[in-house]
Amino acid sequence: MKKIIYTFLVGLMPMLAAAQTPIYDNSSQTGSRQSQVNPNAIYFDDAAISNATLGTSTSLSVTQVSVGIRRLAGASSVDVNVYGIASSLNNYVRLGSQSFGLNSSNITQVVTFGDGVTPIWTTPLIVDTPRFKTAYFGVRLSNPDANNGWRICAYPSGANTTRWTYGRMDTTNFSVSIVNYVGNTQGSFYLQIFANPVVLPVEMTTFVGKFDKQNVVLNWETATELNNNAYDIQRSDNGDNWRVVGTVKGVGTTNTPTKYTYTDASIQANQLYYYRLTDHASDGKTVQSKIIGIQTGDITKVIRHYLKGNPVSNQLVIDCQLPVESSVNVVITDVSGKAVFAETHNQLSAGEFLFEYDAANWANGIYFYNISTNRGMSASGKFLKKGQ
Repeated sequence: MKKIIYTFLVGLMPMLAAAQTPIYDNSSQTGSRQSQVNPNAIYFDDAAISNATLGTSTSLSVTQVSVGIRRLAGASSVDVNVYGIASSLNNYVRLGSQSFGLNSSNITQVVTFGDGVTPIWTTPLIVDTPRFKTAYFGVRLSNPDANNGWRICAYPSGANTTRWTYGRMDTTNFSVSIVNYVGNTQGSFYLQIFANPVVLPVEMTTFVGKFDKQNVVLNWETATELNNNAYDIQRSDNGDNWRVVGTVKGVGTTNTPTKYTYTDASIQANQLYYYRLTDHASDGKTVQSKIIGIQTGDITKVIRHYLKGNPVSNQLVIDCQLPVESSVNVVITDVSGKAVFAETHNQLSAGEFLFEYDAANWANGIYFYNISTNRGMSASGKFLKKGQ
């Protein structure tokens, strides 16, 4: 017989028709003006799009991005990485990477990512002025040689401009330190965007998380939702391979700010996890949130417990406190090591559990108990069975 007393811990990419003309085109300049001298730096540019083009749309579904690079004499090879950057400038999506090793000098190469049809990234737009909304894109040249022979094709716009910026991407938490580039050659770079203006089913304002004792707790808030069914919570160990660890129901349609929370109890100690949300609307559209990284700490390996009565006569009672959701194995052995009782409890929620076992038919003597979980926690002890 078992009694359980416990407390629960509560815990877009829409497919659209291809754009026929670029929604943003800054590709007329082909001059090689700015050397990429830091392989860890990402150079950013803003794509300002007029409201006359966007209409009521607040986001872009990007299908193709093109940038310009140039090889100078003496350069060998380079990897060109293009990023989509969320409006907060702290969320990065690598849209693609290509390698180049041109044989002749001073050749401008247009690098294209995407086919102009299939969405590769959906991003909210920043309202810069009453006439324009803006999306951000970044370029990083990796593996540059000692001569720094690869350059991003840039359009110089004067010594006092601050439009060209760069920073370093922190792969731990996907944040960046933005620094205005200083020099006479700064400006915007060769950039061409094919995209479709869209109205997303969810306007997410925040998405944060933290390690809280034994769990990862995620919180997010939306400003508006349109036919929103649910959120899939996805987790990754490396930022590339994702799996769904939970689902939270959406509120449908609302213009009122809505807060959500989710507790991930299936984590390991001292592990870096990446999280993102995938929103599912009733019309089949899906939207992915930004990615956040969360580092877990130490997780308690000992189960707090005690026996209610020792010696034991007719009933063994063990009181346990589980810090996290776990599957629990209970094994009782005699002094020879032979198991006289074994039981498994699948997926018990965090909280207090009271286990009661009938010991009337066990022989008098000393017994040992062991409690273990699939989360690496354990407890053990011994008791004396003494008949009345």
